[in-house]
Amino acid sequence: MTLINNGHSLQVDLAGGYTISNSQFLPKNYKAMQFHFHWGSSFGSEHTVDSTRYFGEMHIVHYDTAHADINAAINKPQGLAVIAFFIKADASSDNAAFQKILQPISAGMNKNAQKTLTPFPISDLLPKITGYYRYSGSLTTPPCYESVVWTIFKDPIQISAAQ
Repeated sequence: MTLINNGHSLQVDLAGGYTISNSQFLPKNYKAMQFHFHWGSSFGSEHTVDSTRYFGEMHIVHYDTAHADINAAINKPQGLAVIAFFIKADASSDNAAFQKILQPISAGMNKNAQKTLTPFPISDLLPKITGYYRYSGSLTTPPCYESVVWTIFKDPIQISAAQ
């Protein structure tokens, strides 16, 4: 796991065998490449549910393992899958799992800086899963290929305001 400040988001690149083959979450086998965060002072989520926006959103980006790599899958139908989790920043105590990401950046992290993280299960960051929404859509940044299976989970990740 490599933590990166790419200038517009905090991203964690993944190496190795992060795969999801549970058809409940994804329609076929996908390999996770990275996860990143969107946030803002009042809201930063890209999605809304019943007009509700959240403080942030975490995206775990995958590519279809039927293709050699993410570059081969990026413009294919269902070539990519993004699973998204809302982030709610009002819990009264810190989310201990998030400290695995936040602690390394507590001293600051300049644009394009990278830090190696001790690998941990991504599931440590996730809330209890009770349901989700799914739709076919596109990347939210150029080139905006319409190749993404989006899965947005109903239950938000809880973090404290300090986090």
